[in-house]
Amino acid sequence: MRLKVQNLVQKMVQTDSTTSTIEVASIYQEFLIENGYSVKLDEYEPTKANVEVRIGPSNAKKIIISGHMDTVPIGNPDIWTHHPFSGKIVDGKLWGRGSVDMKGGTGTLAGVMVELLIHEDDLQYEVILAATADEEVGLLGAHNFVKKGLMENAEHLLIAEPTSLGVAIMEKGIIFGNVLAYGKQAHASRPDLGHNAIEALARLMPKLHGILPDVSTPELGKSTLNIGVIQGGTVANVVPEMAEMSIDYRMTPGVENELVLSRLKEILVNNSSDGIRYELKDNNTINKPALISSTTELGDKLADYSEKYTGVKPTLGGMFYATDAAEFIGNKNMSFAIYGPGSTELLHQTNERLSLKELDISRQVIRDTVLELAMIK
Repeated sequence: MRLKVQNLVQKMVQTDSTTSTIEVASIYQEFLIENGYSVKLDEYEPTKANVEVRIGPSNAKKIIISGHMDTVPIGNPDIWTHHPFSGKIVDGKLWGRGSVDMKGGTGTLAGVMVELLIHEDDLQYEVILAATADEEVGLLGAHNFVKKGLMENAEHLLIAEPTSLGVAIMEKGIIFGNVLAYGKQAHASRPDLGHNAIEALARLMPKLHGILPDVSTPELGKSTLNIGVIQGGTVANVVPEMAEMSIDYRMTPGVENELVLSRLKEILVNNSSDGIRYELKDNNTINKPALISSTTELGDKLADYSEKYTGVKPTLGGMFYATDAAEFIGNKNMSFAIYGPGSTELLHQTNERLSLKELDISRQVIRDTVLELAMIK
């Protein structure tokens, strides 16, 4: 199974799934069909597809294992050591966009499902693999799964995002959206006759950082803000009348999303004056709270099996990033954990690469954990 999973992940990495997941989902589906499964491919949009497979009694409680198939853009391919879609293997590392985040983890889960087949008659839980699209742009694939009832009667959720083989039972919350600034056009030689929307956003930035409560946790530190994209203006000799920036707040447990969101809206209203108006683009806002697992049962078993295969028992911690768990769980109180192959230091980085040793260890750890939980009456 080690080489089967490695080959699957390599094919997935060699397939660009930045904007469309149809091709990579078909590769994933084909692997599962070839290895004995009936697979549901849900093309919920023309370029987006989720993959779902199930094993175990359909009327039982559920264990959901999940990973996403989409990736962030590659950036400049010329500065990569190996082409981002090469899937090249060098010194025990598989190189390419998505190798870590998170085609390695998603491929691992397919291998786990295949290995569960010989235990099918012994399962007391239904195990469902939910491979999603559009995690990177709003958790939309997970949202589509939830709409169709995936989480009904679910007891455990495992997300195979990269954790460097650590075990996380909490994750930061997220508010992601776009802030618009509206000003007034003028000739560049007479900026006094206009109101510069780009400069208005620049003046706003320190205030947006200042709205975060000074709350910290040992596992996840403080809440943060990243301003990732700024767009505005038309040509150099015109004062820009409109500009837009993306905002990405990550809230540590103990910081309420609604408090941050209300402070954000208050800042925008209070600073709209002197020819400048600010606006939050509400139809593009993602708002998901921080998550803490309701129990350590899943995390403890992952840690136990990790110790079996690595000799080191990880401490249960948290992840700074948000995952599809935010959409799957919502405001429910349930057992979940994040565990998967790949270094968290390489997320969204040039020269992303995955340790094949971690890939194989993660498969064995997840397989044994799911198998033990799924056989409990």
